[in-house]
Amino acid sequence: MKTKFTALFLAVVSATTPALAHESEGYNLEIEFNSHYIKEQGVTPSGVNWSDTNNTTNWLFTYYFDEITTETGPRAEAAFLNRANSLSLPAGGNESSLGFEYFGKSHDFYVSLKNEENVHGQLHLGWMVDTNWLVAGHGEYSDFNGGTYGIYTKRVFSLDNGGFFNVKLGYDKNKFATTYNLNTEQFYAEMDYYIDQDLSFGVSIVDNQDDHFGDDYSVEYRANWFVTDEMSVGLSYIDGNTNKQAYLFDGTAFSHKVDSVLSAKVKWRF
Repeated sequence: MKTKFTALFLAVVSATTPALAHESEGYNLEIEFNSHYIKEQGVTPSGVNWSDTNNTTNWLFTYYFDEITTETGPRAEAAFLNRANSLSLPAGGNESSLGFEYFGKSHDFYVSLKNEENVHGQLHLGWMVDTNWLVAGHGEYSDFNGGTYGIYTKRVFSLDNGGFFNVKLGYDKNKFATTYNLNTEQFYAEMDYYIDQDLSFGVSIVDNQDDHFGDDYSVEYRANWFVTDEMSVGLSYIDGNTNKQAYLFDGTAFSHKVDSVLSAKVKWRF
């Protein structure tokens, strides 16, 4: 399925790219629509196995306080490379997300605040080592898993062939707020190769180390294409069960894992 899916996407790109011309313009508003098809399974506290599939969708509005230009660098990384301060608001769907991102203009300080579904608060603090290089730490509180903290770094490289390469590396530590106080750790690496400003292919690998259920990992394959300067489409497929977790109530454990996620997204810029 993944092979046919990739082949179809490449065929569409090859057939339409020559006919499209880009005119670089700035933007302040970005509207994003996401759709996810999720396959999951688990075990109830009474020991009964279950499996299910479901679809989730969400809309997200992001307003940038300064106009973003896309004349240089990959268009998908324009906000990061422009150090664009922004406010994100949910606009309907099965998921919710509220966030604020701040990049210092006269200095290199970075702050991000987020409030997502089932997460009471996320705080990111970091430093822009260079125009295209961020090092940051974060902490959050969740209804399900108590507290999480971690550190990560993100950098966008320019290549001699006119392409670009994005790398993000990170580590998370999770402390369950439960009877047994079990811990999990995550190591992750994300890489995206931009053939040019518009088209990219990437992979994300997550290694999950769990005190209770053992170690596992997942791999995400993704592609993103700016059809025009104002609109992009993206596809991704997650294969693995790194989202497997134990939710413990009164000393009773049950498991829940996501086997795979097929996602599609569309973004519009104004």
